[in-house]
Amino acid sequence: MTTSFNGTIDLEVQAETSLAGHDERRLWRLVPFVLEREKQEGDWSVTVVLVEDATLQDLHRRFMGMDEVTDVMTFPFDGDVAGGDIVVSVQRAAEQAASYDHTPEREIAFLVVHGLLHLCGWDDRDDGQRAAMLARQAELLMSFDATFSAVADADDPDCSHRSDPTGDRSGRCREPFIPARPTATP
Repeated sequence: MTTSFNGTIDLEVQAETSLAGHDERRLWRLVPFVLEREKQEGDWSVTVVLVEDATLQDLHRRFMGMDEVTDVMTFPFDGDVAGGDIVVSVQRAAEQAASYDHTPEREIAFLVVHGLLHLCGWDDRDDGQRAAMLARQAELLMSFDATFSAVADADDPDCSHRSDPTGDRSGRCREPFIPARPTATP
């Protein structure tokens, strides 16, 4: 199964902090996958910024009036190009990953999906909206993992990994090669 996003994506990943074992290629595949599944089209520009807690707390205070740590914030663009900036706290992702018993990389992906859903028009201002959004995040990430697990397994027939129904990828085989800066086109 492949994704076919109907448009173009200008995607940038900025790592202002490091996370051991983080594979940026996952984000290069994840963004167009989510946009295609959310039936988005046209020209998109998305920047994913990986930061420390202090940076995101400062943004949270300045833009939301809340002087507390958060895990992800989304800043939609105005104008003709759809998209925006998704800022993720790597420290929050690592801490939350441990509490959910999965990898920090998976938690970053989960948070990026959250940001993308906001850019696609989803809202989580009340409990019902939040529950629906979290369920959609989990559904998209499990579908993404199943799709790209099949690709990796096909590339490596000796791979003993089989898809985990929870979507956990901690026992993954090697990932297939993906170009450094893909641009989805119709």
